[in-house]
Amino acid sequence: AQRETELISSPALSIFGVSTLEEFHAALQGESVDNGFINRFLALTSNIRAPDRDPETDPSCVPASLSRDLQALYLWSGPESLIQIGNPSARLQPEILPWASKEANDCYADFTRVVEDHVDEHQGSGAYLARCAETAVRLATIRAGGRWGRGASIDLSDIEWGVGVAWTAGRALAAAAA
Repeated sequence: AQRETELISSPALSIFGVSTLEEFHAALQGESVDNGFINRFLALTSNIRAPDRDPETDPSCVPASLSRDLQALYLWSGPESLIQIGNPSARLQPEILPWASKEANDCYADFTRVVEDHVDEHQGSGAYLARCAETAVRLATIRAGGRWGRGASIDLSDIEWGVGVAWTAGRALAAAAA
């Protein structure tokens, strides 16, 4: 608050954390909920334990197809873009993936209204669900980019998947907090 605002071009902070539900919820104080901190999380919960099994492939070897696909994502804007990645004054233009169809766009718009209606009907849920539609389109964008690479567009299956994950996680977080 005491420093002058500094523009950060294309921030991409990701944190992966694992916790028990009890510890996670205990760490969240009222301010974390009210200030918009918690609704930026995608908290996925599960009580299902995967069965122990021997790996089908050598876990120390990355399959060639996965390596190739990750390389393509890494070089999304071409090798010249990597020169700018460490330059804080570089002004990178983010690529916004278009909707593949009107149905995909409508699915997102409909979900936005579902979230708004739910928040109106369930007092206190807004702190947990306020960015649910935003999270859904972000997940759909990541999925579309991973599936199709450069030139991708967000199709109906991408946004339906993003909506499903975001809505399930957001409502579970709101219910657990209540």
